Amino acid sequence: PTPPRRLIHKVGFWRFRRVISAADAVIQNTRGGADALRRQLPSVADRVAYIPNAVPDAATSQPATKAGPSAAEGPTVIWAGRLDRVKRPDLAVTAAAQALRRRPFRLKMFGDGPLRLEVQAQIERLGVQDRVALCGRSDALLDEMRQAHLFFLTSDSEGMPNAMIEAMSVGLPVVATDCRFGP
Repeated sequence: PTPPRRLIHKVGFWRFRRVISAADAVIQNTRGGADALRRQLPSVADRVAYIPNAVPDAATSQPATKAGPSAAEGPTVIWAGRLDRVKRPDLAVTAAAQALRRRPFRLKMFGDGPLRLEVQAQIERLGVQDRVALCGRSDALLDEMRQAHLFFLTSDSEGMPNAMIEAMSVGLPVVATDCRFGP
């Protein structure tokens, strides 16, 4: 997205600018990201293209018929992403702990990353380990989404989030933070 701050921070703005300037084309997956890059680096404006992320094929992403949640278990909420600061898994756990005071549900968090141990400790510290599960990576995420009741996206920054698009492709309602682009 616009330009990727983590990348610029790691390689430095001038090196980033030199690499982008030498590219034959620069692809952004949001219109806002493409526009921002054109403004920030006018010398490459004619080589910046907007290409949105692919949407899963509707034929293979049909919503499943799911049973309503039981009163004791409540609905299932899915969170999926890298366990890192930008994706804000800590916010998902905090929100779940607060919402669980009012209504039972299960939060299944899919993904892995550098904050895994921190997030696990937070889950235990807040006492929600019986309702919030770190499920790791899954090759069956679409199947999990088909059985869930809500998708939760807590990122501070997004381009065009694939997991959210996948959730929407199976008819899963989405609650998302207000990111600059994408959601």
